Amino acid sequence: MDVVINGCRLNVEVYGPHDGPVLIAHHGGGGIGSLGEPKSTFGPLADRFRVVVFDARGCGLSEGIAPYSHAQWAADVDALRQWIGAEKVVVAGGSYGGFIALEYAVRYPDHVAAIVLRDTSADGSNLELAFENARQQTRVEINWANFNRYWT
Repeated sequence: MDVVINGCRLNVEVYGPHDGPVLIAHHGGGGIGSLGEPKSTFGPLADRFRVVVFDARGCGLSEGIAPYSHAQWAADVDALRQWIGAEKVVVAGGSYGGFIALEYAVRYPDHVAAIVLRDTSADGSNLELAFENARQQTRVEINWANFNRYWT
């Protein structure tokens, strides 16, 4: 479904019981990721949690409205929290999405029930290696304009 969050139309999917604790999962692959990755990773938790997955601004089927920053992506997660009607959420992220989950926890600690991280790091010390790995991989076709928009 399309949901306007902070003036940007985001592609959002929600799974699980309406009264379950809310888990909002941010995908990895800044500029090239989509909700498919967190859906497959965190979707199985929908038997107990209300799982929210989405294409971040500029990714997947969501609009590409700047700014593209950790502060903005964290603000988008918080606006999704408000939209779903939760006071506290489990914030989750894999790879680059883990950076955003951590950013959210730092900026909005009063709204964090727990953090789930997968294949990420606490700082950007490995970003150049991650960029090079993305450039060299052949598993998926990368939209280089979107990728470079995030990283320049």
